[in-house]
Amino acid sequence: MPHAESKPRPRDDRAAKAKPETMQEREDVGQEVASDLTLGGMGAFLSASARGVNLLAANAALSATMPVRVIADAEGARLRLKHDEAKLLADAGGVVAFLLGEPDERDRYYLPVATFLAKATLRDGRHTLEFAANEKWLQPYLGHAGVKKAFAKLIKKVVPKPPVSG
Repeated sequence: MPHAESKPRPRDDRAAKAKPETMQEREDVGQEVASDLTLGGMGAFLSASARGVNLLAANAALSATMPVRVIADAEGARLRLKHDEAKLLADAGGVVAFLLGEPDERDRYYLPVATFLAKATLRDGRHTLEFAANEKWLQPYLGHAGVKKAFAKLIKKVVPKPPVSG
């Protein structure tokens, strides 16, 4: 009977990388952010197919939208956004939602892309912001307070003008 040799284990520095996220995982993080947006008084359209955009946030009247890129990172040591995605989102006035930590206990930070880019540094084709060094600066963008701050243009209540009688 032939004897099969076991393959040598890869060294840590050559270990197989994690598989790319699945469409279901993308939908799950999109749902998590959509829930925050809905609680903040906005609408959310999932499954946006534009590159670098996971969903569209909309005002209550559905007359204005903002693109949102959702980035989940279990380690949460640094916030990173690819340069081409950053440019696309910045030009559109978009928001990046960073979901840091494990799914059941993660923190969600909502930053207007322009604000993130002003603080981040460009390294290896990614805009990067070290979390620990910027934790205090990031606090206003955490959770529902972050939703209100990042999406203020969409949340702003418009008082209807009284009809002009003539």
